[in-house]
Amino acid sequence: MSTTVSYGASTFAPVQVDGWEQQRESRTVVHQLLAGGVEVTHRPAAPRTFTLTLIFPDEADAAGCADLHRTAPYLDLVSDERALVNGRYVLAEGAVVTVALDEDTRDIWVVTVEATEVDP
Repeated sequence: MSTTVSYGASTFAPVQVDGWEQQRESRTVVHQLLAGGVEVTHRPAAPRTFTLTLIFPDEADAAGCADLHRTAPYLDLVSDERALVNGRYVLAEGAVVTVALDEDTRDIWVVTVEATEVDP
């Protein structure tokens, strides 16, 4: 069972996807009519936006994964453990990639990314 984050030949394999939270804006428009009532315009939903938290056993892999997120035009996330997380993504507009030493264990590294899904 594994998860990988990759772009081209650069691949990182976190030991765990520790956090995943996604949102998807509906884009439905509700128009209030002057005569009363509403008119609804349905549009396709926006792409998923999500916060991804990855765990690495060492500093070098965590830093390398963070650098890849900062430089790659897109990334592919593939997991045979969690089907929902699979897909291609880019950093969200104005996103920050963080790398932190776990405060409890002081032994693992945590990379957190805010991203937006894109078509492959």
